[in-house]
Amino acid sequence: MYLRILSFLLFLTIAGSVSAQDSLHYYINRGILTARLGDYPAAIGYFDKALTFDSLKAEVWYNKGFARSEMGDREGAVSDLSRAIRLKPVYPEPWFVRAQVKEQLNDDDGAIRDYSKALTLKAEYPEAYYNRGLVWMKKGENMQAIMDFSRALQFQPRNADILYHRGLARFNEDTYGSAVIDFNEAIKIDPNQAIFFKSRGAAKASQGLYEEALQDFGAALLLDPSDRETHHNKALALLHLARYHDAYKEYEAIMETDPNDAEAWEGRGVACQYLDDRKGACRDWEKAVSLGSRKAASYLEKYCRP
Repeated sequence: MYLRILSFLLFLTIAGSVSAQDSLHYYINRGILTARLGDYPAAIGYFDKALTFDSLKAEVWYNKGFARSEMGDREGAVSDLSRAIRLKPVYPEPWFVRAQVKEQLNDDDGAIRDYSKALTLKAEYPEAYYNRGLVWMKKGENMQAIMDFSRALQFQPRNADILYHRGLARFNEDTYGSAVIDFNEAIKIDPNQAIFFKSRGAAKASQGLYEEALQDFGAALLLDPSDRETHHNKALALLHLARYHDAYKEYEAIMETDPNDAEAWEGRGVACQYLDDRKGACRDWEKAVSLGSRKAASYLEKYCRP
């Protein structure tokens, strides 16, 4: 997500005696400076002081709403940002920030409406396209998400995060080849993100390219050795490649980290079955069933019951 403090005012230097207007600007500027330092309660205090001089300043309500959102006071943030919007509806930033807060409140439809309004006010707004795309994807509207990510990329063509998320939306639409293209570009820009390699590996595995997928899962684990899901993906690729001993070892490594991982017991049982260790397979599937695996229960019924 993109979070930005965007003030409508310039900073002012106050010296000597001050008028009411000078005091107003002083408190606004102090609030903005304090917010940028991360002291949001103090910033809100300054913005409240400013409002005692002029309660109709949209920029004050906007900055106060932003500070409240950063403190986790989402309902209060929506209230302040809505006040800013009523006072000056032509500024896109309050719409944008209120959309972010609505996302946090799980009001996805409201967030989309606010991002859309921000975009009518500011056509070249890649952050709004990107964030709206994330909400569309959350709602399962992947084609809408792809269109928004593509628009954002028109303004920021080398943004790895946008490329990655467009690839993810394409993956969700089962267009794995297009997803790989986006993941390739994201990796070229930022080769230090395990999730990029992990996702490309999943897309390649979905196309049956298990050797290539295995390389990507290995690269992801070099960057993030603790990602259990990638270990599972790697083990599954090994099973598809008939490398049953290696798959067995991978599942064992997962169980060393979490002995209650039902999927690992289930997978190791499959490896045992292919290694002609029926006793070991049934033992592992029994354990998996005790941990809640329904698939292991079907394996037990098929291969282990007299």
